[in-house]
Amino acid sequence: MPETRVTLIRPAYTSVVYGFYRPLLSRGHRDATPKNREIKPPLGLMYLASALEAAGVHVEIIDAESELLPAEDVVARVMASKPDFVGITSTTPEFHIAMDILARVKAEAPEVVTMAGGAHVSAAPQQSLEEHPALDYIVIGEGEESIRRIVLERPRERVLRSSAYCDLNQLAPPARHLINYDHYQSPEPGMGLVKTDVLETSRGCPFRCAFCFHIHQKEVRFRDVESVIAEIEKSHRETGAVLFNFFDDTFTVNNKRAIAICDELIRLDLGCRFYCFTRADTLSRELLEKMHRAGFSKTTLGIESGNQSVLDRYRKGTKLEQYERAYRWMVDIGIETRGSFILGAPYETHQTVRDSINFARKLPLYKVGVNILTPYPGTELYDVATQAGGGVRLLCQDWKEYRRWGTSVVETDELSAADMEYYQKKFLREFYGSWKVVFYHLKQFLGGNHSYYFYRPVIYATRDRLITGIREFFRPHRFTPPTGERA
Repeated sequence: MPETRVTLIRPAYTSVVYGFYRPLLSRGHRDATPKNREIKPPLGLMYLASALEAAGVHVEIIDAESELLPAEDVVARVMASKPDFVGITSTTPEFHIAMDILARVKAEAPEVVTMAGGAHVSAAPQQSLEEHPALDYIVIGEGEESIRRIVLERPRERVLRSSAYCDLNQLAPPARHLINYDHYQSPEPGMGLVKTDVLETSRGCPFRCAFCFHIHQKEVRFRDVESVIAEIEKSHRETGAVLFNFFDDTFTVNNKRAIAICDELIRLDLGCRFYCFTRADTLSRELLEKMHRAGFSKTTLGIESGNQSVLDRYRKGTKLEQYERAYRWMVDIGIETRGSFILGAPYETHQTVRDSINFARKLPLYKVGVNILTPYPGTELYDVATQAGGGVRLLCQDWKEYRRWGTSVVETDELSAADMEYYQKKFLREFYGSWKVVFYHLKQFLGGNHSYYFYRPVIYATRDRLITGIREFFRPHRFTPPTGERA
């Protein structure tokens, strides 16, 4: 009996979400591979691949993001792999690219069975099936069980959800042998771009922020500490990765367990660095000190807003003073401070945006991400934005526009979409143009970190400040800024 063959795809998303590398996708640069940028391995696909390989299936992974492959190149590689099944994952912004790839595959090989997973189809499965005839199956949520069932049984139902959430300790390790780790790197303080890997030690999130779609259940499931440490040690030895990104929703949701992982990392002393996302209300000074000793060089907190009322509308469950305390601890201990913000909450105003900018500048922060609120399907804020009277209105349902960067699909009673886009750039200009942040990056450069990617936000802010200053001198922005607004 011939071997069953499956090809799994991650479409290129950088040019869609951020637009920084769009020129590289032009026909004249199709063979270009950008080297100087951050990219992490496709952990979800590697887990699916290992589940299929355990069932005797031949699997290949095409990570179009790692080489910024356009759709036609992805399809050419798919055809060369001669698959029986093709699976693709995507979030909302690159969903149209994923469906374009599957449509092209079907046009060339109608007999190939197509599958899609990820946050977008998990939130809108029926709509996705109805609008995309090239799509045969949809996998909702965690896909290890469902994808095996599709490939081995070809079930009659077209939308599959795992019957029960799996014991993470029973999962086969991610199929790292199917990707080229020379493609994956992240910027590291004091080092520049270094080879990187990703892992998860838990699934699930007990919090219910209004802007999140929860692909995992609320109850958090944890892997054994021993298996986490063994995975890190094996990856470091076999792939050469020196920076590990924890993909847990909140790595420090259980302080006792996080400390146990740190203790084992300290004992091993691999010389690796670690990075995670977490929350201010799950941190203690003791935990941060332990993390630093274990090799955690940086961490990001989702701050979201510098206005407490806006923070409450996001259902974040945190207080501004918790961020102030947590970041003071990090600076004292020596962990690089990072934070993310969202503009466009229900009833957001000029002044609440100003509060966020001022808060970011007040905190001992050195890196920020600033997103425009994008109410994705399946989130509480999507429902709010599509109904009247919720303080924020959805202006568009073209998924290609759901990028968070440079384009707003929402407006509030006081702020237009154009205002959101203006403030996103203004936020970045003011933050990365501050002397505190410029001086931090200068120290990094003098210390030997010469990665352009690491300094790109500062370079962008400097350039944009100059261009915007000239433009607004001749044509000021249309609104009158509130009291205290800075040029």
